[in-house]
Amino acid sequence: MEIQQLRAFVKIVDCGSFTGAARSLHVTQAALSHAIKAMERRIGAPVLNRRSGPVTLTPAGRALLPHARAVVLTLEVATRDLAELHQQETLRIASLASAAAQYLPGLIQDFRLENPTASVDIYEGDDAECLALLRDHRVDIALIVDRTPHTRFFPLYQDDFVLVTKRQSLPAFHVSPVHISELEGSSLIESTGSCRDLVSQALGDAHVSINSAAQVSHIAAALLLITAGLGSAILPRALTRDLPEEFLRLNLLPPIVRTVGFAVRDDEPPGNPVSSVLRGQKSAILLAHTIPLPKGEVT
Repeated sequence: MEIQQLRAFVKIVDCGSFTGAARSLHVTQAALSHAIKAMERRIGAPVLNRRSGPVTLTPAGRALLPHARAVVLTLEVATRDLAELHQQETLRIASLASAAAQYLPGLIQDFRLENPTASVDIYEGDDAECLALLRDHRVDIALIVDRTPHTRFFPLYQDDFVLVTKRQSLPAFHVSPVHISELEGSSLIESTGSCRDLVSQALGDAHVSINSAAQVSHIAAALLLITAGLGSAILPRALTRDLPEEFLRLNLLPPIVRTVGFAVRDDEPPGNPVSSVLRGQKSAILLAHTIPLPKGEVT
């Protein structure tokens, strides 16, 4: 007997019909009927009564059913265990785009040195998307801004925000640093996600009102709009390290600072590869990448 035949037999019994079993197994009724007939020829006796109404078991079927269930269950458990083993050898990370480019390469290199047979999957998104992946168990660890409920948060570094503007726009502001109060009435291109929340809070604390020129989720879009003269943008410094010469980065006072770190689920098992990342050795490696807050230069 083949495992497909036993699985079909158990499913027909559970569903009470060939129609329901075929739908559940995503096969045709003809294929299901062929599998059962082949198994019955092998056994030498029918296992199902095919009268009108619900399918019932024959004496041979009643004798076979507990053994068939045991075989199917054993295979399902083995398949699940192997899948979990594969997942344990894969570190799945959700990360903010700014952190993925700047900090994950070194982390992955160090992780692979300690876990040479493991692989790493990376998913980029904003804070909300990263947290959703973490809570849905689709990633093991999320590189996000600040702590959130039902997670353990491990701070890694602080990143401040800068005002990005066209070089020709500099006379609109004083020499860096620019005080947030000087942004009153200016046109700003706003970022979505946690960046927008932090900037909005800072502007609100300073009682500053701005004109929202646009809302974007990627720095490339913000730079295009700045180039077009639609306004300036307040962006994380980590995203602005390699700007073209036509742009200026101006420091802000008071500083707008975000804390970036790793979040893991409260129920994260100790055997998961994420434990390698969170050991003291890995924390030391990551903390070596901490961004010192600037002194006020114009770049």
